[in-house]
Amino acid sequence: MESGVQVPVGKGATRKLYALVATLPHSAAHAAMCTLSTSSTRSLFAKGTAVSPEDVHNAWAAWMTHLGKHNDALVPFARLAPSTRAEDDPFVEAIRRVVTRRRAS
Repeated sequence: MESGVQVPVGKGATRKLYALVATLPHSAAHAAMCTLSTSSTRSLFAKGTAVSPEDVHNAWAAWMTHLGKHNDALVPFARLAPSTRAEDDPFVEAIRRVVTRRRAS
């Protein structure tokens, strides 16, 4: 099932987000969205359509920390620049679409 969402993947490029599987396999955001075994990712879907960009950022941050990776965006959501916060919006939209479609079926 297609989500109808384009996800930024760097350098101005985007990729289609197919339900929960992005076409960029080594993306940390992809891993955070697709690894349903992590409690933080499950909680994103438990929040359903109430999921927020901060929730997505926190799941990504947990995943990056789990991997032992460093990134300048590994700070509390409130400290991020607005442009960096906006990078979580496509994932919020995708989660909301998937939740809405699951509830409808």
